[in-house]
This record gives sequence, structure tokens and C-alpha cells, in this order.
Amino acid sequence: MNYGKASNRLNELQENMPFAKVEFDRLINSIASRKDTYTLKMEVKLINDLNKLQKKWEQKAIAESKK
Repeated sequence: MNYGKASNRLNELQENMPFAKVEFDRLINSIASRKDTYTLKMEVKLINDLNKLQKKWEQKAIAESKK
């Protein structure tokens, strides 16, 4: 199996955020295992949710780095 940059970035979490890495792995595996049941509408909603989470945690990381 060929893993791309996303997999490598996920592996980087192992050292500093091992519990978050496990949860990301679970999420990815859950989505992949049910890929045939996702509709386009569900995919769009999932992407929107992921984008919101990304923005939220990016802002938290930026705020933390300014302390």
C-alpha cells in the first residue's frame, strides 16, 4: 500500500500527541470502512465539519503560541 504525505503527517503526531493520533486513525478508518454508504451530501457535510474543526484548533494553537 502506498501512503502519501497525509499518512506521514499523521505519524508525526505519535511523539507529541499520541492520543489524538489514535482518534484520527479511528476516524479515518471509520470513514474508509463505510465509504460505500456515504452520499455526496454527507461528504459535503463531513468536509464542512472538518474545516470548522481545523479552523477552531488552528486558532487555539495560534493563541497558545502567543502566551
